[in-house]
Amino acid sequence: MSYGLPHRQDRQSKMNEGMEFEMTMSDGLTQFIQHDLLLDGDGISLDADDDLLTTGLIDSLGIMRLVVFIEETYEKRVPYEDITIDNLRNVRTMVNYLQQLN
Repeated sequence: MSYGLPHRQDRQSKMNEGMEFEMTMSDGLTQFIQHDLLLDGDGISLDADDDLLTTGLIDSLGIMRLVVFIEETYEKRVPYEDITIDNLRNVRTMVNYLQQLN
């Protein structure tokens, strides 16, 4: 599933061609979480403020898959020490954190 985003190897060339992504980072993260991380994701409507960690919606393996998705899709390196509840609690905090990364 591509979540409306080009594959990693195609991203740079498409961005150079001036192609704009149709989705926001929040939409991409939400779709990835719903379709790839949540069991029975089709039955859950995920909001940007839903707590993913303390509610158990995503486990530790899911967090690692999410970090890999972020790094490959948005080309943002997430340092190990930044993989915290404060940075990854919900989609909104993830987007705020990722916007601060260089």
